[in-house]
Amino acid sequence: MVKLKHLPVYSGRCVLLLLMPLLVVSAGLAAFQDDYDRAFKKYQASRSNSDYESAAAAFAALSARSDAGSLRPNCIYWEGECWYGAKEYLRALMAFERTLVTPQSNKEEDARFKVAVCHVKLNWNDSAKVELSRFLRDFPASRHIAAVRRELDRLTAESGGR
Repeated sequence: MVKLKHLPVYSGRCVLLLLMPLLVVSAGLAAFQDDYDRAFKKYQASRSNSDYESAAAAFAALSARSDAGSLRPNCIYWEGECWYGAKEYLRALMAFERTLVTPQSNKEEDARFKVAVCHVKLNWNDSAKVELSRFLRDFPASRHIAAVRRELDRLTAESGGR
């Protein structure tokens, strides 16, 4: 680390030049966060006005941006939630699956749950049971466990116990 007292008299300019990239990155992160917050508000509004497609498009655009960084998996996940809200379960499933393969995803548990639920909604009962069982195995302490067990029990009973 450079100590400021060892810099020449024009050190103020040197420090500013050294900090400029950090200021630009910080401003870029703030701009992305603002856009993310607007997209999330659009999603929240879509729950009452049913304009899920517009909210999904906003999150898709954000996830494609080069400055998405650690929020990329969240953007993809919320795109899936928009499609799920629109009852576009196949599109939702594709987004949730993309969330699972996106590096540094912090949405794995929620995305895995929604993958299973999309299989249920699509009436893909055999694969739904596989996904629900995988969820029980991988996330035994999840807040979704009771719902997952209920759905798995229902599907198992409907299929005659297999």
